[in-house]
Amino acid sequence: MEHFPQQPVVPSNEHISFQEKMKQEIAQKIEIAMTHPLSEERMESLDNELRTIKSRFVKEKVKDELTKKRENEIEKEILQSSVYVKTIVEFREVLMQLGDRFGHAHNWIGKFLAHENAHANVSEQTGHDEGGYAVIFIKDDTGSLSHIQPLYISRPSASWGPQEMLLKEIEVLRAPEVYGDKLSESDKQDIESSEELLKIK
Repeated sequence: MEHFPQQPVVPSNEHISFQEKMKQEIAQKIEIAMTHPLSEERMESLDNELRTIKSRFVKEKVKDELTKKRENEIEKEILQSSVYVKTIVEFREVLMQLGDRFGHAHNWIGKFLAHENAHANVSEQTGHDEGGYAVIFIKDDTGSLSHIQPLYISRPSASWGPQEMLLKEIEVLRAPEVYGDKLSESDKQDIESSEELLKIK
């Protein structure tokens, strides 16, 4: 596994263009995130914990402060192993730089750009709180980087009850189909899980 300095030095240039500044900042974020990849087991554990929290919210109709704090801790841990950006332009640049580094044969822009942007568009349309694009770095059992996991982080409004949250979540998950793309396997699994939770009275 390659190791990189945690704070790469970026040349100071007050006349640098916005685009070049964005590229340099994203390059920094990639270098830092690659030094903190999540193991597949840890990622699965965090996903399962988030599902448990959501299920409990559906059953109890309320979410206490300790639960909210734990949700924030989980997101923070995931983002420490991620490149996180707010705009589609930045997300495209992340995928482009990763292609430059690991090979454009992966076609990450073709696979993920429109797909995650569809999720982002419907997230905004359904009234979710501001979210962002993330690329999570995952390592294998040997500690070497094994793959990336791009996603759009969609944050439900705190004012929504369980049913409204689940219905709008399903809309966001189905978004790629609306835009003519296929659902990913994780989209399908999350839709199935949310539809099962909707049955809880």
